[in-house]
Amino acid sequence: MKWHWRIIFLIIVLGPTALRGQDPLLDLLREPETGVDVICKLGGEADSDNGRLAEGNLHWRPSRHVQLSTGYTYSTLATTNATQTSTRILSFAGEYNFGPLGLGGGFDHVSESELLTSNTFSLKPLFESGAWRLEINASRRVTDFDPFGFQNVAIKGPNGMILRVSGSADLSLTNTGLGGVVDYQGETLHAYASYDSFSYGEYEGATSLTAIRNAQGSISATMFNALAARMVTRLQRFAGSRATVKAGLLDYATTAGLDVTLRRFRFGLEASRNRDHLTENRSDSLTGFLALDTSRRTTLELRGGATQSDQLGTIRFIGLNLVLRSLPKITFS
Repeated sequence: MKWHWRIIFLIIVLGPTALRGQDPLLDLLREPETGVDVICKLGGEADSDNGRLAEGNLHWRPSRHVQLSTGYTYSTLATTNATQTSTRILSFAGEYNFGPLGLGGGFDHVSESELLTSNTFSLKPLFESGAWRLEINASRRVTDFDPFGFQNVAIKGPNGMILRVSGSADLSLTNTGLGGVVDYQGETLHAYASYDSFSYGEYEGATSLTAIRNAQGSISATMFNALAARMVTRLQRFAGSRATVKAGLLDYATTAGLDVTLRRFRFGLEASRNRDHLTENRSDSLTGFLALDTSRRTTLELRGGATQSDQLGTIRFIGLNLVLRSLPKITFS
């Protein structure tokens, strides 16, 4: 299979997904080729819970060793959108390959209106041998929540009694992630699997009530759940949506996929599972896609699937993407 097919399926199958803890557009080009290659992907998605998504990604390989990418996602989720809230995700990533070894890194900025902003830095050592590619993903995320108030919330006091408290809080949270990816690229068959695990500290920041803080002066996840129920509900929905899973606070995320190329067509399936850190709500997603090369420089992809979670039920989604590339395919049949 020529390298042009690899460009197409890697854009379409991997796309930008937070579940793997990386920017998949970095994997578009793995073989040297003359000329500067630029690949653009534009798309949209809608789900059965009136969620909407628009996204764009640009990949640039200035040399055979260097790959750069950037992406932007805008989404709204109906179940959390009483005040027209929205999520914006801006991503940058790069990779340098020297022989079978390589090193990649990335930065993600998430802004969720009236909820939080976060910045994530990631580092990705990698190894390639023939059709196989192995990666280690390490990340650190700092999340700053918008100040929020709470009224007459029931909490357990130091003596075990239930107290009713009112006040305000301005909190932040730091977490780290560690995981890996195994990727196999055959002539017509592509398979991959990934797993990422995340660990969290306590919530830190200013509060109007010292009684709700622990001995270290921080707030536990249980306390945050009690004080910020509306925020927790929104974060749970973000973790349960493919569009905004990168913005969610997860305990773990795992993905496995398989796809096949037959001339101008590529089709495949991807399964994923993650768990929300605050509510322990588990979400399982199954996605199928069909891609068609419409010319030497363009590809259309239709994807759809469903996400089932313990507390949100089943949410179905469908999306359409267009891929444009600067270097045309040598063959087209």
